[in-house]
Amino acid sequence: MALTYRSAVVFASAHSSAPSTPLFKRQTRLRFDGKAEAPAMAGFRASTASGLSILGGTGKPEVTSRGSTFKVRAESIRLETATTTESKMEEDRVMETQSVRTLAPRPLGVTLRPDGSARAAVWAPNAMTVELETSIEDLRTFTTVPVPQEVLDNLQEWESAPEPEVLSDYQPLETSFALQRVQDGSGNWEVELPAGVLCEGTPYRFALNAEATIFRRDPYARASDYDSKWCYADDGGVEFQWEDWQPRPFDENVIYEMHVGSFTPEGTLEAAVEKLKHIADAGFTAIELMPLAEFSYATERWGYNPRQLLSIHGPYGKPQDLRRFVNEAHILGIGVIVDVVLHHGAVDGNELWDFDGWGGNYFGEGGIYHE
Repeated sequence: MALTYRSAVVFASAHSSAPSTPLFKRQTRLRFDGKAEAPAMAGFRASTASGLSILGGTGKPEVTSRGSTFKVRAESIRLETATTTESKMEEDRVMETQSVRTLAPRPLGVTLRPDGSARAAVWAPNAMTVELETSIEDLRTFTTVPVPQEVLDNLQEWESAPEPEVLSDYQPLETSFALQRVQDGSGNWEVELPAGVLCEGTPYRFALNAEATIFRRDPYARASDYDSKWCYADDGGVEFQWEDWQPRPFDENVIYEMHVGSFTPEGTLEAAVEKLKHIADAGFTAIELMPLAEFSYATERWGYNPRQLLSIHGPYGKPQDLRRFVNEAHILGIGVIVDVVLHHGAVDGNELWDFDGWGGNYFGEGGIYHE
């Protein structure tokens, strides 16, 4: 039996020659043979001892199985199944993934270790070179941008003049660290860093394509500088002391929707923590936070135009502030829900746009994170 599919997600039920006998009765990992080059990813082959073969296709294949159902993610794939036996399936039920993609990929972004060492990794399949630059707070600079005269001339009598904008930036340290392309066709780059290079809060950024350098934030950063192309290392709260918490039954949710930027005069998570008891005393059992991912103030201030999908919005606070907010809410019996926006990214200051230079001169192509 051969099946050919063209779809983003395909579900295929595969059986042996005996209709009542599924090829798989447990989750099974597949082995990928051959080599696939980004971005075409063509010509891969995956097979298992129990008789399922993926003979070819395009796109990144991701295949998992449970029971007799296979979930296949690829642009185009060809499946073949054959008669199998329970004993053969038992002999080789878990097979290593090779070449195309590991089923348990090493994490991207920055990983800080207890011994002070670190690892940095980024997906940039079209980059020629990738380096990691770091800085320190003493090398932070601030530039004042005056209000345009045109704006001042058109102020109405009842309007007050806006404040000049103050932009921050960092100067890099002299030593940078070259990332090496991972030789598995994934398009990932990585580097091992000795102790002391990256610590909690260290400013860092990626420099891509040495001959025509473009600077980028880490797409996996958990914190970033609002004005610049720098982001901050975060340890994931490994030492944060969480209180025990059990969610309420769903029908007990009385939800308070909170926009952090306007909830308090300060517009920060730290200030919002001080108001949590007021929300609990009012009878609310859950707080729904409007989008927290780093966004641009250029068009609106509600968080619906993200620039970084995993980084907390800098003016709201740091990752540790969000951890404290959630923890204090839990202590008061309040659950926390977070809105996310995964589309219509900001135009202003969007470091994910044309991330590794792939867009070139083609109008409308946003590169690997948008196309």
